[in-house]
Order: sequence, then structure tokens, then C-alpha cells
Amino acid sequence: MPSRALRRRLLLALLVLVLAAASSASPGPRRARAPKAASWEEVNVLAHGLLQLGHGLREHVERLGGQLRDLNARLAAHNASLAGLERTAAEQRDRLARAQSLFDGRWAQLDGRLRGLEARLDGTGRAGAQNNSSSGGGGADPRRDGPAEEEEDQGALQNLIRRQNLRMEELLQKIKQQQFRMDKQNLQIKSLQSKVLGGGGAVPAG
Repeated sequence: MPSRALRRRLLLALLVLVLAAASSASPGPRRARAPKAASWEEVNVLAHGLLQLGHGLREHVERLGGQLRDLNARLAAHNASLAGLERTAAEQRDRLARAQSLFDGRWAQLDGRLRGLEARLDGTGRAGAQNNSSSGGGGADPRRDGPAEEEEDQGALQNLIRRQNLRMEELLQKIKQQQFRMDKQNLQIKSLQSKVLGGGGAVPAG
């Protein structure tokens, strides 16, 4: 769309044409005369107006081309940033999936160990009861101390649970960190998309 300066130049050229036509149609004698040819001064004025109009059009086209090049550069930069953020988000999702898989594996391993220790404790308790009943109260076997062994197994179980809890806490912290990074990347991607789709397409008037 032409700018205000360009419109003013167009109006000036039209005004020059109208004035030239009015001067050539001024009242003369009653008898008709042959049409008068335009003078060199009038031709020069018209040529100067057309030259200014051409310069104005060229400046407008150059300015519009510069704005379009700037817009294309901004869009290319936004697209590059968006592609980089999408790659980073994909990497974060892969890391989160691996951390979740590792957490599930550790949880299954801990559950298996706990079940094994429970079975050992149950077997130790039943064996101690059978020994006590078979001895008939005649005294404990010096080679096997049932309560002491059971207490040792319980201590080992508690240590195992404590270590596994620490590992699980570390894994949970890693998962939370990965999730936070993914959320941050998603917000940056949405912000860039809104900039590109919302504010990047408008070209200011010249």
C-alpha cells in the first residue's frame, strides 16, 4: 500500500497536470484558434513530477524488500531455535524414560530381595520352633543360636532396605530433575511458537 509521501507526490503530479490543462484552456478571442502545443517548461514540469514519482516507488519497493528480508531472517532464527529446543526436549524425554525404567528395575530387585529375606526369616523361625519342640526343653543346641541368627537376618534386612531406600530417593530426584527440565523446554517451545505464529508475520507500513 503506498505511503503518505508517495500519495502526496501522486497528488502533486495530478495537480500539475490539471494546472497545465487549465492554462491551455484559458479564454481567448471569439473565433476558434488551433490548439496550442505544450511548451518545454510544461513538459519539464511533467517529466520532473514523473521522475519524483518513480523515485518514490523505487524507495518504497526497496524499503519493503528490506522489511521482508528482515522478517525472513527472524523467522529462520526462530525456526532454528525451535528445532534445537525440540531436539533437547526429545533427549530429555529419552533420559526420563531410561530413569523410569531403571527405577522400575531397582524396585523389582528390592521386592525380590525382601521376599527372599522374609522366606529365610520364616524358615528360621519354623526351624527354631521345631528344635525347641524336639528337644523337649532339654537345652538349646550350642551349634545354632536361633534368636541370634534371626536378629542378624533382621539387621541385614534393615540395612538392605536402608540402602535401597537411598538409591530409590536418588532415582526419584533424578526423575524430578528430568521432568522439570522437560517442562521448561516445553514452555520455551510454546513461547517461540506463539512469537512465530502471532507476532512474526506483520509487516509495518512504509
